[in-house]
Amino acid sequence: MRGSDLDIMFVDKRIEVYEDVKPRLYPNVPFITMKTDDVKPGFTHLELEHNRDHSLSADWNRNITNRCIQNTVSCDDSLTKCMYAYYMSRLCSLHVQTYPLMNIYSNNKYQYKQYKVGLCSLLQNINHDAVSGWLMVASFFYKTKQYTKALPIIKYSISKCTFEKLYPFMVMSDTHQQLFNYESLKQKSIVHLWKLLFVDFITFKQNSVLIPDELQVEVDGTLFFSSSSSYVYFLSFLCHYHLKNIRQCYDSLLNLRTVISESYLIADEEFKASACDLLGVALQVLGDSESARQAFVQSVELCHDLSDNPAVKRLLLMR
Repeated sequence: MRGSDLDIMFVDKRIEVYEDVKPRLYPNVPFITMKTDDVKPGFTHLELEHNRDHSLSADWNRNITNRCIQNTVSCDDSLTKCMYAYYMSRLCSLHVQTYPLMNIYSNNKYQYKQYKVGLCSLLQNINHDAVSGWLMVASFFYKTKQYTKALPIIKYSISKCTFEKLYPFMVMSDTHQQLFNYESLKQKSIVHLWKLLFVDFITFKQNSVLIPDELQVEVDGTLFFSSSSSYVYFLSFLCHYHLKNIRQCYDSLLNLRTVISESYLIADEEFKASACDLLGVALQVLGDSESARQAFVQSVELCHDLSDNPAVKRLLLMR
């Protein structure tokens, strides 16, 4: 509706907010007070009174802790709504990785409700690019052992990983430049173009609940990044492996090798190193330790940073 408001809110129970009542201090609970003097209706300033074991001075508060608790934005045009959908998508792609995964087959109504909430939140993360959001949804189904539901999403994602797509750190070719001369694309907003043409990389948070169990080493105390073009075939491999689809399993592995050898939709050496790491894990799943070792070594040669490359830890574990 034209002129309507779009309010985006998240509930954080780790922080307590008080309007005019002096609370009882708890050492491990930060609290803030609301200051509504000299502000517009619908807005408030936040003043941080206590931050766990550390209290902040009034000067410090005035300088850096005056924030708006609510910022109601009037959405008079579709671009604004698209921008909010984009940033909500980016936020949900990380936020949902902390949700506890519930057993879909449980008779517990609460657990099933939580499962549905997690899935609905995931479906909000498909608006910031053409592929990576859908791969998170596929990872969700994989983690809940719904392999036959994950595979159609993976197939759809593969169909979007085409050569004309834009991807991080790439150098645009003449073909890409000409692409933007099409009148149909000129009329689209930047957000629509991102969703149509951009293939972003996958980001798994530390101890993410959505990352496959086979990749727990990769998120042990750190983030894990992967190009969508390599992760999609790795996830396809895992699904076919568990479904005992031998031919499709090896086809996925072959496609992953091709992505690496051709640097397909990969412009950064660290993402290529990540793809080699995924190949090594897949080979370990098949029991081919020697080939897995070679893949991990190739990964380390591409990215020498011991803190960023999980292949280093993989090699140490193989000794």
